[in-house]
Amino acid sequence: TEVNMNISRKFSKPASGDRLLLVLLVCLIVGTPTVFLRSAMLTFTIPQITFLWVMAVVVLLVGFYRVVVSGELDRGPRSYSVALLAFATALLLITLVSPQPWVSFTGLPSRGAGALTYLLCLGLLHVVYGMAQRRSTEPLAWAFVAAHVLVVLYGLLQAYGLDPISWGFDAR
Repeated sequence: TEVNMNISRKFSKPASGDRLLLVLLVCLIVGTPTVFLRSAMLTFTIPQITFLWVMAVVVLLVGFYRVVVSGELDRGPRSYSVALLAFATALLLITLVSPQPWVSFTGLPSRGAGALTYLLCLGLLHVVYGMAQRRSTEPLAWAFVAAHVLVVLYGLLQAYGLDPISWGFDAR
């Protein structure tokens, strides 16, 4: 009966905001590896990290709205919560004691892999975990497949000299 309750709960009517969260997560999954801006000095890195940060904040705000409206806070097992909290605490402590706190928090300009990115990813992990408890995550898996298919297809176009974008230099 416990399995039946989990299955019926997982595929029952989605909670408030779940559909919007799903759409935003799919956009995040597909957009982050595929967005670029030719006019940027770092054509891929800066637009991708900016897209990731903005979309992650939007997802977290919608997730917070869902919690406020529904009154349900998704909590995982104690070990999950402790690991998330420990990692977030370590990120903040490392940032505070760093000789360059701002760089530690935001990451190097060419990479963006600082504490902020990791904290946003922890938040996204928590949102996805909560959604997985309420509904199927199959659309998210398909979004990963679609994003990687796009990247591979573009890479193949470039490998065979059929790049539809003129980059202004020989990329080989």
